Amino acid sequence: MLIPGTATWVDAALPALVALLLLLVPGLVALWLLGCRSLLALALAAPVSTAVVVAGGSVSAPLGVPWGPVPLAASAGATWLLALVLRLVLRRVGRAGAVAQTPGGTGDADRAGDGGDRGDAGDAPATPPSDAVPVRGWLLALATGGGVLLAAAVVARVLTASASTPELFPQHPDTIFHLGVTQWMATERDVSFQHGTTFSDRPLNVAYPVGFHAVAATVSLLSGVSAVVAISALVVVVAGLVWPLGMAVLARTALAPSASAGPVAAVLSVVFIPFPFMLMGFGVLWPNLFGQAMVAGVLAAAVALTDVIGGRERSPRATWTLAVATLAAVPGLALGHQSAVIVLVLLAGLALWFATLRRGLAQARGTRWRWAPVLTVTAAIAAATVASLYLSPTSMIEVGEPGAEMTHAEAWTDVLGFAPRIAEPVPLLGYLVIAGVLAVCVWRRRALWAVVATVSFAALYFQTVAIDDATLRHLSWPWYNNAIRIAAVGVLPAVVVATALFAGLGRAVAVRTRRPWLDLLAAGVLLGLVVVPPAAWKDRDVDWLRPYFRPGEARSWASPGELRALRELSTHIPADAVTAADPWRGGSYLYVVSGRKMYFPTEKTNTTPETRLVGFSLDEVGTDPEVCRVATENRIEYAITGGLPFLWGAGRSREFYAGVNDVGSSPAWEQVAAAEPYTLYRRVACAS
Repeated sequence: MLIPGTATWVDAALPALVALLLLLVPGLVALWLLGCRSLLALALAAPVSTAVVVAGGSVSAPLGVPWGPVPLAASAGATWLLALVLRLVLRRVGRAGAVAQTPGGTGDADRAGDGGDRGDAGDAPATPPSDAVPVRGWLLALATGGGVLLAAAVVARVLTASASTPELFPQHPDTIFHLGVTQWMATERDVSFQHGTTFSDRPLNVAYPVGFHAVAATVSLLSGVSAVVAISALVVVVAGLVWPLGMAVLARTALAPSASAGPVAAVLSVVFIPFPFMLMGFGVLWPNLFGQAMVAGVLAAAVALTDVIGGRERSPRATWTLAVATLAAVPGLALGHQSAVIVLVLLAGLALWFATLRRGLAQARGTRWRWAPVLTVTAAIAAATVASLYLSPTSMIEVGEPGAEMTHAEAWTDVLGFAPRIAEPVPLLGYLVIAGVLAVCVWRRRALWAVVATVSFAALYFQTVAIDDATLRHLSWPWYNNAIRIAAVGVLPAVVVATALFAGLGRAVAVRTRRPWLDLLAAGVLLGLVVVPPAAWKDRDVDWLRPYFRPGEARSWASPGELRALRELSTHIPADAVTAADPWRGGSYLYVVSGRKMYFPTEKTNTTPETRLVGFSLDEVGTDPEVCRVATENRIEYAITGGLPFLWGAGRSREFYAGVNDVGSSPAWEQVAAAEPYTLYRRVACAS
């Protein structure tokens, strides 16, 4: 449980290390055993590890085994064994494929199959391009690691400057749900998928992604910190390490053979405010942040596979290994967030279309079925578009008020400055992306998919905020027609495109001088001259995030002072009692600081006739037999009043929770304790 005022960011170092190891070790070992041993294995490790955690928890829960180190080790061990079995299968498949391609005999086939173990991440093609200037592996790894660490430092600096301690969390309507789910999992030692929404008294979970909560709860269990601190530590790791690393590998794969693409992309990935910073505070989209941060690594593997289709040489065994590794990462991605899978399919589909087009253009004229692959992919994309228009869920299409929210000129400013809504625009970022588009078209047309994706998401953002056409809403529904979510997704291809500018210039210097290290040096110097001087970008991110972590009283759901008050009142409540409190006044956060069960876990759980009756008439428990029955059956023995309602929740507080807030005027309730601004009451009477 959270004990307010006891944790600092130094205390978050251990859970951050635990989170990093948890996201890397299970998946990385499995991928290594499978035969994937390059940077791509690191990028794929997080989604595979997430699947290991949730799968293990989903098996241990029905068996009655509490989640902890032992079932985690068992789940990881089973995954590693499966990886070994798959490797043996892939070895046979690779040899069979190599024999089919090599008329000379099995000796060549064996050598081709062994090539799969030396790396299958797409770091270097089997046949070097004409402008290849080899870079030593240790130098490439050092540069990429340096770029990722610099990105991690930027994210850590922004987050610690926005939230003075890891105990602070974004003050937003969805926060209590995510904190509550994570704490429930840690308290009950159950990180299973099927029980992922038990905290909010919802029925058996069948769809909600619980990857973020399961991993955060496991971090809490292994490190001994509260769920709040575990989440803060996990956010730093996901946004500061998983995301930049995935972008580094994606850019390296899409823009090979440039050695500077990886480190440049890692740094650029944390200078766009829509992602990851906006998702840290807006709507507390932690699962969305978690899922999207992992997309880049899985997309890198998908792009490497499409390169094979486009004509890039790779041994059969390496190709099959890469395909299996990619598929193994998809379940973990889906457990992170469903929209992450949609983004993966969209971007991988674009990359596949361009790959099949390249293949068709490269084949001799008159070749049978020359254009069949590209026509097939085109038909699939068209079918998916039509399906989105006619089969998209109405509940997601109708989210948000219809109509434009800004002028066309304001929308163009947002697009060019990568600054959704009221964020400070940085036109330089837009100019870098535009220059990157030219660099891709001239230097690495294999990455044209990123150009199309960048333009498409920019157009989708523009239509959402400046037009809001009812038909086009059928294309933006995966992001709830929300401008910030759409802008956040657009950062991924934009980073690849902007990286192409720096990587292309650095590559040109290296080719001309025949000194490979100058690629890294030239790109690094250019990046430093262009990106580092505008230090205001850091303050720009902090200025956006700080109000979510430290708002005024009117925008606060549960301030540090209110959390301390709730913690104090919890000492007067028995562990098995149920407490009713107005969630719009922060009362639900009693669970976060004490683990005491709440009748209204979140502001979204007052939806049944019984919960509405309690909210509106709990003060009549001594005179209304029906209210008495519901209170008795649900063991509602305590109630909390007081507290300032959230900014736009005062009306809902009066409408839905008047009976809870008025228990102090009822003789059926007796005051037990008070801690400013809350008062605790105990039920002493009930209508017969």
